[in-house]
Amino acid sequence: YSLGRGGFGRLGTRKLSRFERTLTFGRRYQNATVPTPVLFPWKEHTVVHLSAGAKHSAAITNDGHLFVWGQGGKGQLGMGNYSRSCDIPTQIKLPSTSDFAVLSSCGKEHTIVVTSTGEVLGFGSCCYGQSGSKSQFFQTSHPEVISIGCLADYKKNILQVSAGQGHSAVVSEESELLMFGKMDKCGGKTYISKMSRVRHHCLEPSRVDVLKDMLISW
Repeated sequence: YSLGRGGFGRLGTRKLSRFERTLTFGRRYQNATVPTPVLFPWKEHTVVHLSAGAKHSAAITNDGHLFVWGQGGKGQLGMGNYSRSCDIPTQIKLPSTSDFAVLSSCGKEHTIVVTSTGEVLGFGSCCYGQSGSKSQFFQTSHPEVISIGCLADYKKNILQVSAGQGHSAVVSEESELLMFGKMDKCGGKTYISKMSRVRHHCLEPSRVDVLKDMLISW
């Protein structure tokens, strides 16, 4: 179920008919003030994990499949294109090195996913480095393994992930907090090493050292 503003198909509910659009000043999707069933394409799938971003959403099923819907203009749906929107939950393909998805988090215009093999994937906008992409075009439209910074050859299990407006964070099994993206969202210059900072942004996953002796819960 979903509720809230329905623009860009972010609720995963039906489009309005042509007649209904005339009553809503041309709006294609209806807002929902009460929980409304999401039009999930296959009833045999059981959703075990959900994430709602600014204008897109993601769901992981009990068999590890990842479904996305909503706005996709920055590639945050991971479908290999920059389509404006997708109103029906659609399964996306993970990299061949990944097995299945276990965690996901939708930010403003990017998505972070953790797989059963321990890989962290990112896709969507990367203008601040928030999706961990190596792309020079500030966005990517398919899931990429984040293999830079502290996540390069990272051997510790990731227990939690969170994608924000212009930054991302992951917590490891040993209570390490790694952050990347817009610097003022990552704890500021004080806590991130100078080697990771470019133009006031943290372009690769870096440890927040000020918390290294603290137990971080999730």
